[in-house]
Formats: sequence, structure tokens, C-alpha cells
Amino acid sequence: MESCLRRAQKSAAARGDESAGAMVDAARAFIYDAMDRVEKQTRTAVAAVAEGDMLRIQLAALKRFTKREAVDTIAIRRRVAAAVLAGERYPFEGR
Repeated sequence: MESCLRRAQKSAAARGDESAGAMVDAARAFIYDAMDRVEKQTRTAVAAVAEGDMLRIQLAALKRFTKREAVDTIAIRRRVAAAVLAGERYPFEGR
């Protein structure tokens, strides 16, 4: 996630926000989905090593640390797809 975010930031800084829009959108969708996977795997791991009150405390902490705003990944993916179709190529190459 960090690498993806950093690449999008570098692209936006080098090419401008408008030009790097598809890369920023792709990064946002990937990071949002990745956080869901991280949260699920963490929940599974915590449940395997804790129980009772300790489990509830750990799950509450997990919920607090993974709280985030909802992102419309469907609209984001549509914008990325439109950029791919408009350019008729993979939009994240350095060309």
C-alpha cells in the first residue's frame, strides 16, 4: 500500500494532479480494498490468539485503527477504465 501511494504521489508531483488522475484513482481503489484484506486477516489472527475480554479489547482496538471514510470504488474503477479506453493503452507507463 505504501509503495502504491508513494508512486501515485510522485506521479502527481511530476505530471500534475490532472495528468496523474488515473494513477491516483487506481491507488485509492487498491488501498481501500487492501485495508479490507488487512482488517480481515488481522481479525482472524487476533481470534486465533485471544479469547474472552482480551479478544473484545483487541477487536475494539482493531476497529479504531482501521476506521476510514467510505470510498466509492465502483466510480473510481470506472474512471480508471475510461482512462485506459481513452488512451488505448496501459495508463501507468512512463510515456
